[in-house]
Amino acid sequence: MENKAKSLLILAFVLLLVGSIIGFIWQYKALKEANEDIARKDSQINLLESTVQEKQALLENAESKLKKCQFNLGIIQSNNWDLENRNMNLKQQERIRKTEDFFNGN
Repeated sequence: MENKAKSLLILAFVLLLVGSIIGFIWQYKALKEANEDIARKDSQINLLESTVQEKQALLENAESKLKKCQFNLGIIQSNNWDLENRNMNLKQQERIRKTEDFFNGN
């Protein structure tokens, strides 16, 4: 009987040991998968951060070009107003000349 009890106790211990080993293996696999997922997510985050930095650089470049264009537009508008004023002055001078020619008999 004593041998049977010892055998059952040893069997229980072996089963507990095997169960623990299986549990550790399962935990190891789960942790390994979790670490792989984390590594993939980190890689995706790094790629997104790189993309964001590239887009920010493009945006800053576009904003700089926009400011230059706005400045150039201001100069063009100023030049246009100057030309319109000169054109109006020339038209006014032409009318005055025609009026003088009319009164002078030309």
